[in-house]
Amino acid sequence: MRQLAGGGLYGLPVYDLVMVTYYNKDIFDRFGVSYPKDGITWEETIELAKKLTRNEDGKQYLGLVVSPAHYIRLNQLSVGAMDPKTEKATLNNEQWKKLFDSVFKAQGNMPDYMKYVTDNKNKMPYKDEFLKTKTLAMFVYLSDLHTANQEVMDQMNWNMATAPVFKDMPKTGTQTYPFFWNIASNSKNKDASMEVLKYLTSDEYQLIVSKRGEMTSLKNADIRKEMGRDMNFNNINYNAVYANTPAASAPRHKFEQIAQKPVENIIAEVVTDKVDVNSALRRVDDDANKALDAEKKK
Repeated sequence: MRQLAGGGLYGLPVYDLVMVTYYNKDIFDRFGVSYPKDGITWEETIELAKKLTRNEDGKQYLGLVVSPAHYIRLNQLSVGAMDPKTEKATLNNEQWKKLFDSVFKAQGNMPDYMKYVTDNKNKMPYKDEFLKTKTLAMFVYLSDLHTANQEVMDQMNWNMATAPVFKDMPKTGTQTYPFFWNIASNSKNKDASMEVLKYLTSDEYQLIVSKRGEMTSLKNADIRKEMGRDMNFNNINYNAVYANTPAASAPRHKFEQIAQKPVENIIAEVVTDKVDVNSALRRVDDDANKALDAEKKK
């Protein structure tokens, strides 16, 4: 908030999110594979995915999908797609190469996975494979998937673990994804609005937030322990949401998502070996700079 607002604090986070690994226990049970646990590394996750990516009885099962747009924004290395000071892309470097090699390229580096993406006209598997066809074993996604899709997931045999970590950063989770509430500068009821905002960030209201399965924006351990208490799901590992320390926020700028878009667009090509990682990073860096230049001219 301070980065985007020039140092000012113009809102408070009422809800928060991180990324976690949701997994379909039925697929793991079907193939006799152990469930992921909190603290699992990217390398270990990829090995599980290989055991679960298979075609059986005409149905294509996939081991792992990482939500690309969300992970690009919330990556554990805290790298952004552009330099806020120079307003130039910063995508062609070793940190982004590590992200591509360890996460995006690795998740799809399996023949069945590549074929699935190719057969679907370069459309990456996503939420439907987890919630509708139920052919996806692990889905690394924002920690509100179960609250936003409660009726569907109430019929699934699922659980969650921490998002995979880098082995040289074993306790670093993804960045957070806060939802800020603000008071409009032209509000005629600023004092009343502030009282509402105080309540929304109070222990009393945040306990309600936690009990209904959402991530509190507070550090209060007692409130965190109540997560999911009022939900129908049984024996869910809500500790996965808080187990790791969130990565520091990447540099923020109002054009950041413009610079990120070329990265999202090229992942399918990297997964299907249409372009190697080094070439992909050079291309997205150039595409991002062109998009930034065009935006600045508007």
